[in-house]
Amino acid sequence: MTRCCILILIVTGAALAADPPAPDPANPVNYAQWANARYGSRAADNAADTFLQAARQYVSDHGWEIGRKRNGYTWNQRDRQTVATWVARNQAAIDAYRGAARRKHCYFDYDASVGALRESHVLEIGTLYQMSVMLCSSARLRLIDGDVDSALERLGVVLQAGRHLERQLDLPISRGGLGSATEVYIVLRELPLLASDARSIESALAALKSIDRRPRSALEPMEGQTLLFLDAVQRACRDSDRDGLLDEVSPLGRRPTSIEPPIGIPDLVDSFHSVRDLYRKAHRSRFPVRAELYKQAEALLESNAALGNLGVKRLARLDREQRVRDAARAGSRAVLWINLQHARTGKWPKTLREAMGSEPSTTRWDPFSGEDLIYKLDDGKPLLYSVGPDGIDNGGKRGPDLIYWPLPGADKAKEPPKPRFKG
Repeated sequence: MTRCCILILIVTGAALAADPPAPDPANPVNYAQWANARYGSRAADNAADTFLQAARQYVSDHGWEIGRKRNGYTWNQRDRQTVATWVARNQAAIDAYRGAARRKHCYFDYDASVGALRESHVLEIGTLYQMSVMLCSSARLRLIDGDVDSALERLGVVLQAGRHLERQLDLPISRGGLGSATEVYIVLRELPLLASDARSIESALAALKSIDRRPRSALEPMEGQTLLFLDAVQRACRDSDRDGLLDEVSPLGRRPTSIEPPIGIPDLVDSFHSVRDLYRKAHRSRFPVRAELYKQAEALLESNAALGNLGVKRLARLDREQRVRDAARAGSRAVLWINLQHARTGKWPKTLREAMGSEPSTTRWDPFSGEDLIYKLDDGKPLLYSVGPDGIDNGGKRGPDLIYWPLPGADKAKEPPKPRFKG
């Protein structure tokens, strides 16, 4: 297998289905059963059971405490040994995880026996996230040992797994997939400190390019949020005076509140679809169109209290987490490019455009500003960051701004070994 093909992502899920049936408080639709029949039946060669098998086999230990702190370039010999022991103890779980990542499709069934739609597999997804950290930690060990090919293979497995998990209807599973991808992008930003030669960086960039050529599944977590909303409408909303309009909402575990003005189910569902479609369209749009679409979505949420009480604001949280992931991907790519020029010439580029050459402008795009990631030389040293979720340039202040370079504690990094490549 060539290095360019190491990080191949496999298309997951199934094509988007027709809209689900309308909610019916008098005779509630079993949306869990509907989703399983619609999506699960198409998931041949399904990775979900193998992922769950990996989660059951996984054993956590002290290596997790080191791995989750990242910064492999600061690990001492004891840290490395602890992580290596953690990885070795979990070889069977890793094999299952790798096998799941390489399957063509993935769909996690909802529990249809309870009738109401409930998020599931929360504990297992937490375990799978730990496993993504473990494989990223293993990749750091490989980079420390100079084995760039093996490191990139492990990162590719995590990205494959993350793609499967991200494209699920169930929000906790989708968030776990986003978190897995973010862990990989962190390792890629560390790579120039662990393998600083030009060939290693070129290999990582080639792998990232292969990812971008792979299409995403049409199945998406926004569809899961649609099902949760529809189920909430039929289980939490009431037509107390039986005039055909919903006038009360009782979210799970909260006191009832009035819906003012009362609204019919079709109109309420249409309002939800409007908000969802605005977020969906915004995520595919460029600024300033994107910013205007976000404003429209927020205005609709503010004007319809019933939507807020039915959990629709989770759409905004999901969109924000997707943008954090997208910014991390752009930041990791930019980090590799600026370090590649430094490896080749011994000098830092003056601009991102200089470093990235003919690469498409979208590869250096900050999803929070609609402009390029901010890059500048400060006393001859590079600073690269995103303005972050608040959309404000704070001058590279860690916290509100998302700093991609320099990395914290980089001054403590040890001299990387001479890399080894296959072939």
